[in-house]
Amino acid sequence: METLENSVFDSLVLTGPLNCLPYKISQAILKPIYLENHTPFLVFDVDISAVSPNTRRLINANIEQIKRRRK
Repeated sequence: METLENSVFDSLVLTGPLNCLPYKISQAILKPIYLENHTPFLVFDVDISAVSPNTRRLINANIEQIKRRRK
């Protein structure tokens, strides 16, 4: 909690392989903390393929959310 309160970061983008247990555990721990602090949090389960248009849209929406928070 102290890290988030004094953080210079505006958001967290968490990416990891589809079936990776450490990635899933970190997601389960971090997501509630970021949501509780109203900090944008984006999670992407990835494979080796290219970034989909939907993923790009979500990243752009996350950036817009960060811009609104700074105002």
